[in-house]
Formats: sequence, structure tokens, C-alpha cells
Amino acid sequence: MQRSKKGFSTQREAKRNYEESDGVYLKGIKFKEYFEKYFFPWYKLGTVEKTYYKTEKALKRALDYFGKMQFENIRPIHIQEFQQYLATECLIKNKDGSTRKLSNNYIRQIFIKLRVVFQRAKVNVL
Repeated sequence: MQRSKKGFSTQREAKRNYEESDGVYLKGIKFKEYFEKYFFPWYKLGTVEKTYYKTEKALKRALDYFGKMQFENIRPIHIQEFQQYLATECLIKNKDGSTRKLSNNYIRQIFIKLRVVFQRAKVNVL
């Protein structure tokens, strides 16, 4: 079989290369397992204790939401649903005991930290 202009001799080879380079994360591992076994130990080494605990607290919601899902099955639609879940269903306790919805800024902070989790998973694959 001749090599094509793109450098792959078969469609299967091209697909495998695409998956390895763009968006297939750690096949066969659940989000929770990756998070606890690989991500958080790595993250803890590079941050101060206060940052570590704040991140752990913020990402606990993501861990509860995605924990049982296989990493490779998490798609953009799931992340969008998680964002809606945070905006509409999650509550936080105030100091006086009352509850309120999460602020847009706090949701944005969760997503900034969640992006690091997914980027690190991609690095671990390659």
C-alpha cells in the first residue's frame, strides 16, 4: 500500500495517530481513579498546601460528578452538563447557615482547575 500525502498508509493508522495526539485520555481508567492516583499526587508536589486544599475542595464537585465515568468517555457535552449542574443545582453554605447558588466566578475557577486535570491526563497518555 502506498503512503498518502498525509503520511499514513491506512485509515486505521491515521485514526490511531489522531487519538494519541488529540483527545483520547487514558483508556480503561475511571476519572476518580486517575484523579486520586495520578493527578492529585502530581499536583500536590508543585503547589503550596493552601492552594492544594482549595483546589481539592473546588474539584470535589467534579470528582463527585465524573468519578465513575471512564476518562475516554467524557465528552464536551458532559462538561457542558456539569457546568449547568453547577449553575442550577449546587448550593454553598454561607457563614450564617443559609445557602446560595455558586457564583459565576467560583464556577469559572472550578473549570480552570478542571482544565488542568484534562491537560495533565493528555500529557500522561503521550
